[in-house]
Amino acid sequence: LSEQIQLLAVSERNRLDSLFLDEGFGSLDAESLEEAVAAIEQLGGDGRLVGVITHVPGLADRLPVKLEVTKSQRGSTVRRAPAGAVATL
Repeated sequence: LSEQIQLLAVSERNRLDSLFLDEGFGSLDAESLEEAVAAIEQLGGDGRLVGVITHVPGLADRLPVKLEVTKSQRGSTVRRAPAGAVATL
């Protein structure tokens, strides 16, 4: 799968305009997490949308836009966190 994503990410013919990553970062060591963040930042260039679902503060704090989902007895709410806000996970 990762090879196909890489091919789509660089292909002009079959452009990958959006990608959502759900977790998978909690088990990474600091060096691997840094590599993952660099790859996410690179994919996010050129007008692409990269959505990341994470509970890893070191990753969440580096994302330029944060949507925080809060669960309650009445359901879930979503709010956009202010720019530069530290993630509350």
